[in-house]
Amino acid sequence: MTDPRSEEELEAAELRGRLRGRWKAERRVQEHEALHEHRASRDLVDALRETMARGDEVVVHLAAARPLTGEITAVGQDYVAVRPTGSTGRERHIRLPVVDASASPQLCIEIRPRQATRRTESSSEPSPPTFQGVLQQYDFHQQADPLRSVEVGTTLQPDPVRCTLLAHAGDHLVVKLSEGHEMLVPVGMVTYIAWAPSER
Repeated sequence: MTDPRSEEELEAAELRGRLRGRWKAERRVQEHEALHEHRASRDLVDALRETMARGDEVVVHLAAARPLTGEITAVGQDYVAVRPTGSTGRERHIRLPVVDASASPQLCIEIRPRQATRRTESSSEPSPPTFQGVLQQYDFHQQADPLRSVEVGTTLQPDPVRCTLLAHAGDHLVVKLSEGHEMLVPVGMVTYIAWAPSER
């Protein structure tokens, strides 16, 4: 004959085990739902700010351009600044499709989790809140150093246009190509802007 208390203890232990299993399963579901709700409630700029704070590496896939791999150094209302991997100080300011997606560059941003040994350095100067502000900042610095060149990525070609920025005219850029020609680039066609490597 078996001891009824040990049978009751076995049943109670079995019941506790089943309840613990259910509780863990429910907790996993709740955590998954909370994570989903968090991801779904953020806009693109919020998600990029979190990515920058974690120091994750990103790969920016732009239409008609080669992918850019690097770290986010600044996020504005409608742009993100990315320092390419292995580059010192050559940030690219990439316009985001947050105001009018149909008139903005088409892009996807792949996020690669941060490696423990890497650290993100922020931009050396304060970041303007908008991409128009970024373009004005480049225009200001170009006027101070007219021999400096910029790279302008556009939605029309995979290689950036290397040029001198003559003026930021609100809805377009006036640039001078190395051949001496001027070109008008509508801001809606600009995917990114960066200082070109120095040739001096």
